[in-house]
Amino acid sequence: MKQLSRISLTIVSLFLCLLTLSSCSNNFANPDQLEAEVLTIIRNNPEAILQSLQAYQQEKQQELAQSRQAFLQQMSTEPASIIGNSPTTGVAKNNIVLLEFSDFQCPFCAEANQSVKQFMDKHSDQVTLVYKHLP
Repeated sequence: MKQLSRISLTIVSLFLCLLTLSSCSNNFANPDQLEAEVLTIIRNNPEAILQSLQAYQQEKQQELAQSRQAFLQQMSTEPASIIGNSPTTGVAKNNIVLLEFSDFQCPFCAEANQSVKQFMDKHSDQVTLVYKHLP
C-alpha cells in the first residue's frame, strides 16, 4: 500500500512537471526543443536521479527489515499463526520452532533435508519442525 501511494505521488509529481514544462513550452519553438532541454538538464544533473534511486532502495531495505522484524515478533508471540495448517513433527509445545521452506522436487532441498533430519533426530524432544512447501 505504501509503495502504491509512493507511485501515485511520483505520477502526480511528473504530471505537475509536465504541466510546468508545457506552460514554459511557449519559450520553445517545438516539442523537440523542449525534449532536448529536458535531456540536457538530466545530463547536467545525473546525481539527482542517482540520489532518488538510492533513497528508493534505502526505503525498500527499511521496509524489508521492518517486515522481517514483524514476522519474528509474530513468530515469538504467536507461533500458531505462522504454523497454521502446515505439517509439523517433534514436540507439540512450539517453544522452539524450526521453519523449513522446501520443495519436494528440488534436489538441493533433498540434500538439505538430510541435515534437518539429523538435527531433528537429536532434538525432536525440544524442537517443533514446521514444513512449508515452497516450490
